[in-house]
Amino acid sequence: SCMHESPHKSDFERLFEVIASLLPNKAHHAFQAGKYTEGHFIDAHDDAAYLDVYFNSAASSNCGSTAVLCSRDIAMVYYLTKDWTPANGGCFIDLAGGEILSPEFNMCILFHVPRLHRVEPVVNGHVRYSIFGWFFERGRLYELDHYKNEGGESCQIKIKEKKSRKKRK
Repeated sequence: SCMHESPHKSDFERLFEVIASLLPNKAHHAFQAGKYTEGHFIDAHDDAAYLDVYFNSAASSNCGSTAVLCSRDIAMVYYLTKDWTPANGGCFIDLAGGEILSPEFNMCILFHVPRLHRVEPVVNGHVRYSIFGWFFERGRLYELDHYKNEGGESCQIKIKEKKSRKKRK
């Protein structure tokens, strides 16, 4: 049997719907909440990725769907932490354009994918919250390239914890 939407939506579901309404003509979207704590950062990456999206087929019975290859087209980050300053780290570093953006409360950034960027480590014991995700377009919009970090490793989209230099007693 098919799963149907619940008539009761959470605040996050409503927020995701509002964000999705920013670009209503995109084929698909995917958003999630992020929490960065002390030492969390993201290495340089360009957000390029493909995803098989399953669209419901009106002609199909039994809730059939068809997979369509889609590409991340536009990335979005919406910052939710009040009273954030650049001294707390966690800044968005646009390596393609040379800009540094402090994650100010209620600020939303959007950019075309692929675009090389990273996130600085969060410092001073602060916690940074955000909603992030992508708007997708049908097809292969670009070729997938992987950038190398200083250690020669392939940069994937992942949150890393910076190793503490404090000595344990």
